[in-house]
Amino acid sequence: MKLVDGFYDFKEAAELAPGIGKYPAWQAYYNKYKAAFDPLFSSLYKLDEESIQTTVGQLNFQDLLLQSEKGQIQFPLKKIEAILKKCCTYFDFHEDFTVYLLTGIGYSDGAALPSSDPFIYLGLELLEEKDPEILIPHEFSHMARFYRLKGKEDFNALTAGQLAAAEGLAVWASLELSGRGPDDASIAEAMMMSPYHYQTLQLSMSELEEEILNDLDRPLDRRMLEKYFTGTEAEGRSGYFAGAQIINSLMSGGMSLKDLNFMETDRIMKAFYSYKKSHCFKGMMAETENNM
Repeated sequence: MKLVDGFYDFKEAAELAPGIGKYPAWQAYYNKYKAAFDPLFSSLYKLDEESIQTTVGQLNFQDLLLQSEKGQIQFPLKKIEAILKKCCTYFDFHEDFTVYLLTGIGYSDGAALPSSDPFIYLGLELLEEKDPEILIPHEFSHMARFYRLKGKEDFNALTAGQLAAAEGLAVWASLELSGRGPDDASIAEAMMMSPYHYQTLQLSMSELEEEILNDLDRPLDRRMLEKYFTGTEAEGRSGYFAGAQIINSLMSGGMSLKDLNFMETDRIMKAFYSYKKSHCFKGMMAETENNM
């Protein structure tokens, strides 16, 4: 386990920006942490260099610096390390990995993407109001899953179904490791949405399930990302909700979260379809008996 704090490197970039320009200052900072930034920009947010340059040009480096200082207070290194050790024990994951605490461009508070060298990214500028007990186990679940299944499942071009399963697993991992109950408020927090929007999704559960099941094999392009994962509140976050419902169904049927976290996506979905079929049959049998 290695913790890399890039705060002071960004502070240096912020000091350089007035003299050499925002983008050159950003590039000097970015080049030190390409291992974390490149997968984030290319795989998750589908940003090309022109888009990044435009975004950086609109940033206020001093504001980012202040926000990052607040993020450091909310996520102190000792606390991060303690939570990570708990995660390692729970998932029996003892491979080498790196956690980067970096100031980004306002896109992500946390991420863990498929990589030959497992890592977790924490975006300091967005951490002030986040709960480390929720966010870190969430990202750890992703990191451990993607790394352990390397060679068994192709994560180079993610599908909507692969990310929905991963997000569902991460939601329950954050609840399990934080010790939060499975009440609506805690589940909503784990999905990073308000209780109101969580309840809104619950009211349309069957329609959402049908919709995402139809999109499972679709490539995770920008449209799929915005539709299910990167929107705000309920709009664009239904992938988390649907994935969590799928995983919860399987845990209700007796499967363990640890086993599911390291199970291939197609096996998870086969188990889910089997669970649905079984419970639909039981429901019909119970209804028939009640009518007799």
